[in-house]
Amino acid sequence: IPIHGKAILIIKTPKIKKKIILSSLLKTATLVPPQYWCGVKFISKNPILMVICDKYYDFNDYLESFDDYKKYLKKL
Repeated sequence: IPIHGKAILIIKTPKIKKKIILSSLLKTATLVPPQYWCGVKFISKNPILMVICDKYYDFNDYLESFDDYKKYLKKL
């Protein structure tokens, strides 16, 4: 959820890639489903994004690179 400023949300899988512009002026939220790779590119000064999650943050639950993500998907 964009609180202040603008950012580009990049959601992708090995087969698709989608970019969504997040702006605090639009007052919209974006749901990223499980098992999608997600990145953020900030395009304004001092942007603030709010993330809502149903689990506590644990660094070990996250993949560091898109290549690691693709390897993870092959194991499913």
